[in-house]
Amino acid sequence: MNQIAQFQELAIKLLNDLWNSEKDDFAYKLSYKGAQPQKQYERRYYTTPYRYLLMSAIGAHQYIAKTGRNPFVFDLDRILERLQADLETMPLPDLGLFYWFASLRLTTISAVPLTVTQLQRIQSEYQQMGTMDLAFLCTGLQRLHAMGASRDPLTGPLVELKNRRYGVIFSADAARSRYAGFNNQVYPIFMLAQTETKDDLAPLCKNLLAFQRFDGAWPWQYDVQRGAVAGLYPVYTVHQDGMAIMALKALQQKLTLDLSGPIQRSFDYIFAHGLVNFDKGEIYRAVRIRNRRARQYNLTHRALSRCFEKLPWSLEINKEVRSYHLGWFLFANNLF
Repeated sequence: MNQIAQFQELAIKLLNDLWNSEKDDFAYKLSYKGAQPQKQYERRYYTTPYRYLLMSAIGAHQYIAKTGRNPFVFDLDRILERLQADLETMPLPDLGLFYWFASLRLTTISAVPLTVTQLQRIQSEYQQMGTMDLAFLCTGLQRLHAMGASRDPLTGPLVELKNRRYGVIFSADAARSRYAGFNNQVYPIFMLAQTETKDDLAPLCKNLLAFQRFDGAWPWQYDVQRGAVAGLYPVYTVHQDGMAIMALKALQQKLTLDLSGPIQRSFDYIFAHGLVNFDKGEIYRAVRIRNRRARQYNLTHRALSRCFEKLPWSLEINKEVRSYHLGWFLFANNLF
């Protein structure tokens, strides 16, 4: 079994370990900072309680669809049914993820609970959404359109998403704040690979590939005004094995390119930097700057952060894992 196949089996095991059957949700994260792994309640569970569940469920579905195996301890149809009761109040980004998940599980558009109230909320709120969240919404609406729903709800959000592009970088929000994260780049690219022409996508692909470091790392922070990398760290494992992979595979399919090299380098970074420990059965969150103050002021004090980035001994591995990471890895690794 090769390393990526081992990684996948471990991801399945850990995703099952993170399932909380009492809450019927992924309410935990796993921390490996002590002598024994510890389950800790995930803060985001209380602030955006649907997001990690939906990302994890999308990944599990993709794995089952690709392999024909269902090794999971949770029931995806039960998750879908439970979430339908919360759709009228579900935050829009999570609603987009729900549409995405529903389009995978349901076979006809008539079975998707798309209501007038939801459509009204979309039209009144999408312009205020962050770019990553807007990409989630557009992806869900695009998938519903592919099933036969009207394209009208997608039109405004899609135009807004394309307007967030500033040169070669997507901004983090409508105000075009100076700095944006890797998440603000790959989710829009994945979405636009479903709708845009090859001529539109080719520059995005070229620019994305130019950001990958020689060792396979995908930098976290980007300067929107300069169109350049603003900071390398933290290098998140989910960027390496999930988010970058889904964007690259979507571009590879649409542009008929061979992007296996950048994909393999993404995984090479994980294995070279010890972000997975097969002997212990552990997957870790990120390589980050050790000094907490440097992490806190990573953007406002760029000179300080750049000093730490150049010193290997100033780095550490953040030894915890969350369910959405495992879900996105399973989704991307079993895409196409």
